[in-house]
Amino acid sequence: MTRSFAVLGSAAWVVGLLACGDDEAMTPSSSSSSGAPETRGCTVVGAAAAPKGYLAGQKLVVGDVKNPAHANRAYDVFVPESHDGDRTFPLVIALHGDGGNGAGMRRALDLESASSGRAILVFPNAFGGWDLESPVGENDDVTFMSALVETLAKNLCVDRARVFAAGYSNGGYFANQLGCKVGASLLRGIASHAGGGPYGGDGEYDDQGNLVCAGTPVPALISHGIADDNVVLSEGQKARAHWTRVNGCGAATKPFAPSPCVAYDGCAKPVVSCEIPSLGHAVWPEGGAKATWAFFSSL
Repeated sequence: MTRSFAVLGSAAWVVGLLACGDDEAMTPSSSSSSGAPETRGCTVVGAAAAPKGYLAGQKLVVGDVKNPAHANRAYDVFVPESHDGDRTFPLVIALHGDGGNGAGMRRALDLESASSGRAILVFPNAFGGWDLESPVGENDDVTFMSALVETLAKNLCVDRARVFAAGYSNGGYFANQLGCKVGASLLRGIASHAGGGPYGGDGEYDDQGNLVCAGTPVPALISHGIADDNVVLSEGQKARAHWTRVNGCGAATKPFAPSPCVAYDGCAKPVVSCEIPSLGHAVWPEGGAKATWAFFSSL
């Protein structure tokens, strides 16, 4: 479906947010395991008339970028048929890998099927890969993500308290950077598939060598193939170690569906790890989307 969706605009609203491979490779207990849309009212005028379904080729002009060539951005968006203007929906930002695009990420991580119409999904395009190095205030991809959330929330019934980021490879690194650099000020949780991080620059580590994030810690799901020879398993394990540390998790775990995922005990905010036997550098085909949606909908 390629109907036009009039979500255009220029935005300078910056909260900061911050990934390697091609997209084509492809419960902790909580209050809302069903993942049902929020029932409180939507205040967006005209939201009920917004086009529904998968809307490709959307454009956004982003203000305050450092590189003028980065001002004109593209993304695809999925709006559930049940978007009736009366209730708000979680928003999931799906971040592709280096050299990929939003359409490829949609295929690699099938959140439309997993969420069954219970979320608004957005698939933004990077200029090749996401910028993992520039500081938040100088990072045009950070500015794009922030402007994208703001624009969608002005046009659709987005629950601003339930914005999530899920990324693959370079996008997984980007999701982890986002969770660290921005944290709970923007995101309810993150999911990284075949990614790593987060990491910082000089002066962002304590005396024990631990990364000190600017943002309040968020819940995190880390999924990685044991046979990944591109972004090796230890990168995902470092990400898991970061999130279990900052969320105060214990060493014990319990099963989290789908298997072989596990949820850590004693966490201030949930952390889930999925290490997939025989999986290379790809999104876990049988369970990646299911695990991601189960995790997000539980928060």
